[in-house]
Amino acid sequence: HKTYPWGIKSKAPLPRGTVFLKRKKQFLSGRTIISYSGSLLSKLLAAASLALTAILNSLWPGAVGQLSSPVLWKQLHTFFEHTPTEVSLVEWNDDLIGFFNSVPRPQILKALHHILEKFQLQFGTEHIAVDLLARTSHLGKPREKSSNSVKCINVCDLPKVVVASFSASSFTAAGKVYSQHRGTCIGNQISPVLSALPVILCEQAWQSAHKHMLSNYFLFLRYVDNRLILADRAELQSKAMRELCASDFYEHPVQLETVTDHSWLGFTIDARQRTCYFKIPTQPWQIRAPNSAGSWRLRASGYHSRKALIMQNAWPVSIRKVQVQQLKECYLQAGFPQEVL
Repeated sequence: HKTYPWGIKSKAPLPRGTVFLKRKKQFLSGRTIISYSGSLLSKLLAAASLALTAILNSLWPGAVGQLSSPVLWKQLHTFFEHTPTEVSLVEWNDDLIGFFNSVPRPQILKALHHILEKFQLQFGTEHIAVDLLARTSHLGKPREKSSNSVKCINVCDLPKVVVASFSASSFTAAGKVYSQHRGTCIGNQISPVLSALPVILCEQAWQSAHKHMLSNYFLFLRYVDNRLILADRAELQSKAMRELCASDFYEHPVQLETVTDHSWLGFTIDARQRTCYFKIPTQPWQIRAPNSAGSWRLRASGYHSRKALIMQNAWPVSIRKVQVQQLKECYLQAGFPQEVL
């Protein structure tokens, strides 16, 4: 509190959790998404997340799991475009089960200490400047005349901040108070990067051991807890691929669960045809009711966001207008007027 008074809101309410039941589990289980906005450590955890991201990007620029969604899609499009049609591609599509909620906290702290030690040996930097408004960061102290949103994080303080985040894992849900004691809370500002630390170490160790053993027709992408691997079928039985695709590739208790419908980030991936088709809504509950409250702009926002995803990510480019028309027909049938679409 003395070192980072800007990052702590001592009179904040407990975070509030909302349970989302999983359709693919027949709604018998779900995950609790916790809103940490405006909570006790929300600003400090956001700053620590940016600092950790800067550290990871410095150690392993362009590493699996560190790329933004637009960059991931660009890599996928480029891979499809430049892979000859005679190459038979195979797809592995997995979810990392237990990514957020199962990893023992000592395991996360061990990975954190290992990464910080490697960072300080390689760069010798003690401070990281973060801009909470722009969501950016750079190594070293803030430059002169920086805005109020720019803060300084001491690298040596990061383990203490992480331990504090574990202590602040109490939340309310369905009228009761809960405290999470494994992993990190989904919705916590630092959770995505913190949960990724043990995973990144496994991936970097694998890449270091096998980087010279794979063909040019290989792509490995991960967005948080969703993995996508595309490779030449000839690589299928190689030691490197068998190791990467094993269900226990990551440290226990994180396990890989195969996605059977070829769905990745809202699209259906077809490795053989080199296509990415947006999954058009098929159920009434997937579209906001046209007679619900709010302006037409608000009610039609789901259509426009989906249209933007199609225009950016569907592949090949020739299918984009067709998919947008399919999406429009879907919303027209749901009762939306033509003029708001």
